[in-house]
Formats: sequence, C-alpha cells, structure tokens
Amino acid sequence: MVIAGFWKHNNVAIPLAAIAWLFIERNCYAVRATLISGAAAVAGLAACAVIFGADFLPNLLASRGYGWSNVLGNIGHLQWCALAAMIWAAWAICDRQSPAARFTALHIGLGLFACILQWFGHGVSGNAEFDLILALGIGTGVAFTRIEASWLARRIGPGHCRDLMIAALLIRFVAADRQETALLLLGNDFSASLYTSERNTLLEAERVAAIPGDASCFTKLVCRIAGKAVCR
Repeated sequence: MVIAGFWKHNNVAIPLAAIAWLFIERNCYAVRATLISGAAAVAGLAACAVIFGADFLPNLLASRGYGWSNVLGNIGHLQWCALAAMIWAAWAICDRQSPAARFTALHIGLGLFACILQWFGHGVSGNAEFDLILALGIGTGVAFTRIEASWLARRIGPGHCRDLMIAALLIRFVAADRQETALLLLGNDFSASLYTSERNTLLEAERVAAIPGDASCFTKLVCRIAGKAVCR
C-alpha cells in the first residue's frame, strides 16, 4: 500500500481503512503494521528527496487556496456514484451487524471524507473522487454477494434482486455522458482523436524544448517530454 501511495498519492482510504480495521478488531498486529507502514512512507519520501533534489519536499507543500466554495462547486459530482451508494446502503443497513457491512461502511466513509477534504483545495476536481469510487465499487460487489440479507431480497428472492441491481447499474452507465470506454472500441473518430492529441502534445513539447532555460507548462507532461528541469 505504501508503494501504491507513491504511484497515486491521494488514494488514502484503502490504507487508512486497513489500519483502522486492525485497531477496531483489536488485532495484535495493528501497532506493528502502523509503525512499519509509517517507517516505509518516511523512507520513501527520503529516497525521493535524495533522487529528485532538495526542491522535492517544498514542491509537495506548494501553496493553494482553500474554501467552502470549492466544495460546493464540486459536490454535484457525487451524483455519478449516488446509485451505487444507495444500493450499498440498502444492503448494509439490513446486514449492519456483519463484518462485511461494517468494514465497507468504514472504507466508504473514509473515501467520502477524503474526497470532500480534497475538494476544499482550489483546482481539485475529479481526482479526489477515486477513493470514493473504488470504495463504492467494492461495497456494491459485497452487496451483490450478500444480497440475500437485504429487505428486498427477502421478498422477491436474491436472484431477482441481483437482476434488478445489475439492470439499474447498467441503465445508469448508459445514461451517463461519459462513454469513452465504449467509444474507444466502437468509435473510429474517437480513436483517431487520441492519436491527434498525442501528436499535438509531441509538437508542443518540441516547441517548449527549444525555449532556453526553464519553462512553465499548463500540462506537466509537455515539460517532462521537453526535458525541462523545472515543471510547475
């Protein structure tokens, strides 16, 4: 999990839920896991500071504006995962005494908290939702497996309840306006646009590379391809 944190640094709900669950269950390895994970994280940060130079840590602490207005501007994004949250909650309430319901509640709660906390920062948008989406994906999977504990399944049967769950999620996916995965397979124009975007990025990187000294790039990948030492 620590190694994964250096790949995507703002996915924190899974490690936090794992550590918290050890303490909740009074697991004998809770303290050991916390200390080893903390030591590994510190060692990783120290290694990055050595590899990337003294500016690594100050760049992590770059100033950013914070405010409730940023949260309100992003809160509408929660509509995309609202159906999954409702399906999970309908099952979890009925099966609330089970470890599965308690753990997924902890995981989803931490994912939602991390999402809203990051939204306080100016310029933070969809990336803050990854934790919550992953947690709800796990939660709906658990609900699907244990659906017989739900109120509806006891009345119409687990099989029919699972069918309704799949149908509702499929309708929600189709109703969304983000169909990139399907377009990648079925839309020739969409696939061609990706190659065009890649070509434009490489051309822009060539122009940036020709600029003497450091450069500032809105898209950081352009600066990296151009070989610039400073990319902010």
